[in-house]
Amino acid sequence: MKVRCLQPGLPKRISTHPKARGIKSAADITIHGRLTLKVVVFEKQCDLVHFWTEVLGKPYLGRSTLGAVNALSHEIITITPGKPDRSTLWVDPRYFAIMGLVHGHLNMEIVTHESVHAAFCYAKRCKRTPWAHHAEFDEEEIAYPAGRIARAINSYLHDEGLYATVPTRQSAKPSARP
Repeated sequence: MKVRCLQPGLPKRISTHPKARGIKSAADITIHGRLTLKVVVFEKQCDLVHFWTEVLGKPYLGRSTLGAVNALSHEIITITPGKPDRSTLWVDPRYFAIMGLVHGHLNMEIVTHESVHAAFCYAKRCKRTPWAHHAEFDEEEIAYPAGRIARAINSYLHDEGLYATVPTRQSAKPSARP
């Protein structure tokens, strides 16, 4: 399988894309080497759906989707009679995936869930097997990148002040010892 880079790839500043809207914040997260995950936080859920449909050309998000990951790659198989089939994997030159999240719905459940999807994108990109089944990967090939991705996203969301503050429950009367 040949690997080729899409030109142009995803812009480094995603807000400069002419069809992008409702972007609250974005960050690049490097897992290992030069492969990077683009994380985009959208103002509203409809902005996430719009981006996936209009910018990425993937109109398959559900109405209640609060997070999504796209591997930013596709495979083209060339079939010529009398010759072996040729497979070319087209990838973004900078990013192994893009993750979209919705502001106001940021929590560790969604971040962890989407981090696992991103870890699969990372593992598939490293192995050059975009259509591999999840059972073809060792647990560690997914667990380590997923942990690194979740940790980095958690830090980014905290640093940007994007996590909603949840009031802590306090008891009515503190217990006092005699």
